[in-house]
Amino acid sequence: MRTSTMDVTVWRLVGLVAAAVVVSLIFAFSQDDALSALVNIITALTIIVPAVFFIWMYRSPKVTPTERANLLPYLLLLGALVLYNLLYFQSGNTLNLLALNGVDNEIFGFNYPSTWYISLAAIVEIIMGPVLAWLWIKLGSRQPHVAAKVGLGAVLGGIGFLVVALGASLTPGGALMSGAWLVICYVFLGLGDLTLQTSGMSATTKLAPRAFASQTMALWFAAMALAQGIQAQVVKFYELESSVFYFGIQGLVVVAYGLLLMALTPYLKKRMTSVA
Repeated sequence: MRTSTMDVTVWRLVGLVAAAVVVSLIFAFSQDDALSALVNIITALTIIVPAVFFIWMYRSPKVTPTERANLLPYLLLLGALVLYNLLYFQSGNTLNLLALNGVDNEIFGFNYPSTWYISLAAIVEIIMGPVLAWLWIKLGSRQPHVAAKVGLGAVLGGIGFLVVALGASLTPGGALMSGAWLVICYVFLGLGDLTLQTSGMSATTKLAPRAFASQTMALWFAAMALAQGIQAQVVKFYELESSVFYFGIQGLVVVAYGLLLMALTPYLKKRMTSVA
């Protein structure tokens, strides 16, 4: 059985990425600051791989003109995914550090571990998942377009970070922030993740070129890896004393992008086919 041209291309791409990783590891561990060098190279790989993958798919002769037209608006959805997860993935580092060193983790005399906050987003998604599904079914054809849903998810995530920035700004110097601010932040992050991820993955299956159905879903997850790569650089700027600016600037950027995506919804609705 002859191997298809597509299979050969995919394996070549896999081989190139694997070779790049090996070379990166060798280079990283040959530097004085091996860990920083490795992080920088991995960040570069998370940018290069999805970019190359998208260009390869976009230029493929197997993609029809209509499918190709869908891919450009899809890039805007991927942008929202990257920016949102830039915030969401910080629940394991900067938000956790803030909870550990800058938050009063006590309620009614009971001291609780700072790590408890991390589970809040998942709890919100478990509770609100059925509610959101019921809402979309109830709205039927009146529900927002997928671009508006993804934009709304990004806005909700950005608000979560703005809440933390507000809490930090209202907390007197040297005092511990109330845990309520982090609780509200994680509620918004959970709602944002639920809204953006479900809508974005649904759009992925509908916008994917017929010849690249599974590969387009892989691109969605590659964009999440890209968010991790960018985050690895951004967290270097975190300091407890600069929490207002650190969380505030990121929150503003993500909210602005989400609002932009929502404003562009009428245009994107015309450009996207087979997507409601």
